[in-house]
Amino acid sequence: KYSLTQNKKYIYFIGNLEPRKNLKTLIEAYSLLPEDIKNNYSLVLAGGKGWKTEETQAAIDSAIANGEDVKHIGFIDQKDSPALYQGASLYVMPSLYEGFGMPVLEAMASGTPVVASDIPVLREVGANYATYANPREPEDFSKAILYTLTQPKPDRSVLQKNVRRFSWDKNVSELVNAVRALT
Repeated sequence: KYSLTQNKKYIYFIGNLEPRKNLKTLIEAYSLLPEDIKNNYSLVLAGGKGWKTEETQAAIDSAIANGEDVKHIGFIDQKDSPALYQGASLYVMPSLYEGFGMPVLEAMASGTPVVASDIPVLREVGANYATYANPREPEDFSKAILYTLTQPKPDRSVLQKNVRRFSWDKNVSELVNAVRALT
C-alpha cells in the first residue's frame, strides 16, 4: 500500500512536514550512516504537508537525487499506523520542539526502539527507554541511530512499561487530586 519493500528494514518517522520537525537533520543523519547500514535500512517519512514545507521537501528531493533510500509515503490512514510502527526497526523523532511526543509512546507501545531529540519534553516521555541526540547535530543523530540499530532490540514489555506511565485514567486522577488540594 505504501510501496515499502518487503525485504528491506526501515527507520521510521511520522509527523507533518514542517520546520519544527527538523527533518533536514534526520535526512542528513541518515546520509551519514555507513553504506552497509543504508543498504539494509530505508528512511521512511510518513505524514502530510504542514506549513513552510518547501525546505523539507527540497531536502527529501535532494537526498533521493543523491541516491539515498528516503521515502516520503505521505499521509497515512490511522488504521495503518500500528503496523508501520511495528514493522519499523527504529522510530526517530528529531523535533526541535514538541508539545508532548505521542509518537514516542506509540513506537514504544509497538515494541519499536526510539531515537529522539534531546529536548526536555521528549526526555520526559522517553525516560531511560530511548536514545537521545542533539537535534542540531546531524552527526550526533547519525551516531545515535547507528548505536541503536546495532544493539539488541529491547524487550517489548520493557518499552510498554514506560508507556503505562501515561495512562489517561492516571492523568485525570492526578489532575482531580490537584484541584481538590487547592479547595
